[in-house]
Amino acid sequence: MVYKRALQSLLFLFPVLFFAQTYPFVNYGVKDGLSQSNVSGIVQDSSGFFWLATESGVSRFDGKNFTNYTIENGLADNNVSSIFIDKTNKIWLGHENGSVTIYDGKTFTPLHSKVLP
Repeated sequence: MVYKRALQSLLFLFPVLFFAQTYPFVNYGVKDGLSQSNVSGIVQDSSGFFWLATESGVSRFDGKNFTNYTIENGLADNNVSSIFIDKTNKIWLGHENGSVTIYDGKTFTPLHSKVLP
């Protein structure tokens, strides 16, 4: 019985003897170059860039710096609510107003649809 209690105590205290591995975690924000603090979507392209959809456009992150894109760069609208990468590595941006922009790796192209009567 004494051995059983000693074994239980040892097994109970065993995890205390080891320390968990810690991972570095960095929070990025507007002060670091992100265009806006509300991020609605994140994807990673085949080149390793992270693309973040925000209310002020889309931000590309290379691991150190942010590059921000807005309507001045060809987006259909600044308020990007969703982001998706297809099989051909094109980035599709869905905007809050219902419009869509495609990025082919070089240019942003807004898609326009015809409204049927």
